[in-house]
Amino acid sequence: MLQRSGLFFDRRILHGASTASQPAGCRLSGLALAFLIALLLCAAPAAAQDARCDNDKGTAEERVRDCTRIIALGKVKGAELAEIYHFRGHEFFYNLKDHDRALSDFSEAIRLNPKADNSFIRRGEIYHARQDYKRAIADFDQALKINPKNDEAYASRAASYNELKDYRRGEADIAQALRHNPKNAFAYALRADNHAVRKDHAKAIADYTEALRHDPNYAHVHANVANIHQQLKNYAQALSHVNRALQLDEELEFAYGVRGDVYLGLKDYANAAADYAKARELKPDNAQHLIGLGIVAYRKANYDEAFNLFDQALALDPKNTFAANGRGAVWDRKGNLDRALMDYEEAIRLDPTYALAISNRGEIYLRRDDYVKTLSDANQAIKADPTLGRAYSLRGLAQLRMDQVAKALDDIEKGIQVDSDDEFTFYARAEYFMAIKDFARALADCDQVLRIDPNRGE
Repeated sequence: MLQRSGLFFDRRILHGASTASQPAGCRLSGLALAFLIALLLCAAPAAAQDARCDNDKGTAEERVRDCTRIIALGKVKGAELAEIYHFRGHEFFYNLKDHDRALSDFSEAIRLNPKADNSFIRRGEIYHARQDYKRAIADFDQALKINPKNDEAYASRAASYNELKDYRRGEADIAQALRHNPKNAFAYALRADNHAVRKDHAKAIADYTEALRHDPNYAHVHANVANIHQQLKNYAQALSHVNRALQLDEELEFAYGVRGDVYLGLKDYANAAADYAKARELKPDNAQHLIGLGIVAYRKANYDEAFNLFDQALALDPKNTFAANGRGAVWDRKGNLDRALMDYEEAIRLDPTYALAISNRGEIYLRRDDYVKTLSDANQAIKADPTLGRAYSLRGLAQLRMDQVAKALDDIEKGIQVDSDDEFTFYARAEYFMAIKDFARALADCDQVLRIDPNRGE
């Protein structure tokens, strides 16, 4: 059995809300500044409606050009000039994805106006995007010193705390964000992410739904809730949300990966491969998309191709547990149990709680008639992930071969109850029926094994 990823959500982009809800920041001078911009650019008050530096008119490049012209004129000073830098930084960060220039502009805005809380927030977002979470938190701290009621600063700091696995502080900041602004879609999305980590799917979906109520065009949330639905095998709902995410943002790489996972679950391997390939095109350094392509190749019994893709993923990310497990599965299917065991153990070394790799290792011990180690791995896998059906089946098979028939049946049935889409759970029950000489039911379960995985040759 293979997995592409263990993540339930994508929070790599700190603020993924719809463009319409992305404020450039507080406007110190409001209409007066817009009027001044028009005067400087067009030399006529009547042209104020055409100013583009601080609004959504024209393209991002045109807005940057107008801001740059204002800065170059040298007539705007102090806090007003800080806003021009802030506006230009906003365009660089959100629309042009030029983080270096955005960082420079927000830093200059802060220098010119040390009380610009939104400039601290935006600079913190850049540090967060660069995974420099401690520096991000320092900027969010500063924003909150300036404005203790800034719900955006609380939510942004919560995201950075969560990345540092400081969930207690993260949860506290989410609560503060929602106290100051009960309509903060990002805060609801963050709280949903935390529920997803704990596999509390119902609460996660509820909070994602609340986020979408306040911002229906929040592409990342549509992708995240789709990811949970595909984990729950609610494929129709998953497709609905992920397609909406891609309508809103056709370059949302994470969403292509999620849709690939949905198609993989539906055994639509052509569309799964196409989406993984698109995701990889958008983000070539993300090993998860290579793993997705590897799983498709594995499912189609193209084992050499699968091996090469998992190998490429490990070259890109040597600590990727899913790639190590995937390569082990290829060795396993090819009958090289020693090499498979090495890769499974590497995956477990990288993540001692990775239930699937532990279970896969236990299957090798089972084939080597080492039932004590098999039982140990099955118990360890169940403890790590009680929703892994094949771990119960593995424990049942070990008990069956140790003549603990009653215990065996309980676990084997539990395996099918937990995951009836895993061929191994039916394989285990087929062996049980063979042991008690109920050949008709054994044959029926063997047929089910081959329906789920036509390439399984046991």
